Amino acid sequence: MARSRTLSSKQVRILGLQAILVGCCIVLAVACAVEDWRYERQHAVGSPMDPTTEFRAWLERRAAPFALASALLLLTVNSGWYSARTARRLQHERRRALHDPLTRLPNRRAFDRRLQQIGGDRRGTTSLLFIDLDHFKALNDTHGHLAGDAALLEVATAMRAVVSNDEGLCCRWGGDEFAILLPGADRAQAERVAGRVAHALDHVCVCVDQELRVPVRGSIGIATVRDDDRGTGPGRAEDRRQRLLSVADAALADAKRARSTAFG
Repeated sequence: MARSRTLSSKQVRILGLQAILVGCCIVLAVACAVEDWRYERQHAVGSPMDPTTEFRAWLERRAAPFALASALLLLTVNSGWYSARTARRLQHERRRALHDPLTRLPNRRAFDRRLQQIGGDRRGTTSLLFIDLDHFKALNDTHGHLAGDAALLEVATAMRAVVSNDEGLCCRWGGDEFAILLPGADRAQAERVAGRVAHALDHVCVCVDQELRVPVRGSIGIATVRDDDRGTGPGRAEDRRQRLLSVADAALADAKRARSTAFG
């Protein structure tokens, strides 16, 4: 999935400052070279100076430019370090804003962003899986929230193991619900992915103590929406998004009532 990378206003200002400092260093170097050339031409005729006197004269001419160049160099290095640190911090903040802190899966905000991109950029089919863990509240109430967190982590790991990033986007929808967005997947492809996920969930267990392992199961609802040829746009993309979510939610409700994997 291609990601657009934009610079913040602070980064733009820092890059502008760096460009100005580099330009000043270049101008200073050219000015010093020209001044050296003029000085050598003026002193080409006459008795040559001894090396010590010549070095002192050269140092007197270059003391101020060297000090200025050193200051500009330090400013350039410092601004570059600050820019790199700011970029790392912004990248970390963006990742935190789009990922669930417990499971490390993309969160609902990332899901909505990706779904909007799909609705505005492409036609064809899009499939969505909603996964809801069965009896998760009972697991929390009986064995504690640490066991519940362990179950969520195990489920996230199982989903990542059977769904590649190129195939779909696995997200934590909220609470004990997960979603898998499958761009370009038709009904048959979505059912195959759901089968792999269901098989992976059949092997998920949580160790609550040394002797007790609690199985974790989930219900899966599938929705597949095919865009028609009546055009695209914000209105069409939003309508397609709502249809996809509503069908998947209804399929999940049917699956929960049957306490088994259902395709709606």
